[in-house]
Amino acid sequence: FLDGVTQTIFYDPERQAAGVYGNCFQACVATLFHCPLDAIPHFSAFVWWPQALSLWAYGKGLNVCGEERDTIPNHSLGRIYLVGGISPRGTPHVVLGRYGEIVWDPHPSRDGLAKITDVTWFEPLEENALAPNLWGPVVAAYSIPTHHLEAELERRQNK
Repeated sequence: FLDGVTQTIFYDPERQAAGVYGNCFQACVATLFHCPLDAIPHFSAFVWWPQALSLWAYGKGLNVCGEERDTIPNHSLGRIYLVGGISPRGTPHVVLGRYGEIVWDPHPSRDGLAKITDVTWFEPLEENALAPNLWGPVVAAYSIPTHHLEAELERRQNK
């Protein structure tokens, strides 16, 4: 990716303790969608960043998929992956991968990953797809008893 977007916020333990996270993920998404960094939300800044990413993707007609794995998939689909792992600096980091190799590292060092932990990708939504289910993480985060949520959902459906 000769036109890859470079991250502008870097890992710093003191800043992270204050809630300021590096923006390698944001830079990778900007690169993937060929747009400026500021056109993409800084997902890592959200408490529930996976849900923020899902809603953003849904608005673009996409579904977010992912899996834990220690390699970048190498198949003929040509899909580009957001590859998560640990950088050579010992910090969580995200790069882009394709055909089993890293194709863009948003960090200025371009050092890639020392360890791969997961991959994420986007797929087109199926026709008539429902919005992403965001209740599960919210319920878990607040420890709301599930039966209260189920009762509320049932009440709304029976209106």
